[in-house]
Amino acid sequence: MSCPLAQTPDSYNIYRSAQPFSSKLGLTPLRTGIKGLSYSDLPPTDGKYYYAVTAVFGGTESPFSETISTISNRNKSRADVTKEIPVDIAIYTDSTGWISEAEARRQAELLIQKVREKVNRIEIIGADALPDWVLSHIKNEQPDIILTFGDFPDSIYPSGNQQPDGSLAEIFLDDGNIFLNTADYIFYGKGRNGC
Repeated sequence: MSCPLAQTPDSYNIYRSAQPFSSKLGLTPLRTGIKGLSYSDLPPTDGKYYYAVTAVFGGTESPFSETISTISNRNKSRADVTKEIPVDIAIYTDSTGWISEAEARRQAELLIQKVREKVNRIEIIGADALPDWVLSHIKNEQPDIILTFGDFPDSIYPSGNQQPDGSLAEIFLDDGNIFLNTADYIFYGKGRNGC
């Protein structure tokens, strides 16, 4: 944001919302009168939040800056370092192609029996619960794994490349975590091959 008349704004206002926003209509600033160029916030609950800044100069408030989004999660999963492989593993079996969901689940349960004593935690996670699992496994200073049997879960990477940047899948991968896939082309189904 450029300074009005090449001068420094008197202060800044910060807006926060759990939904994307484009105008100040009906919104109350999270904080007003900020003089510094940095600000830390701890939202009331975990989830995705959107932020924008306005500048105040001579009593007049500017339009919104570019909106940015961030994810808040305070319940990080910490692995037991005494485990042979101190990681958590989520297995996703909800969307399959080459094998049935029942067979994928059977194979997942066999895998759980085989490795559960060696890892911190391994479990089957459904699409609805997967976003919270991802949020609890980023910035926790350990590599974790999502194993898919077939198509990639929409709940962390929307179909059709609807969220090419900033998806939960991208955040999870950028944090040093791992995706493994078996039994299908990972992005073939639901219109995602060609993204």
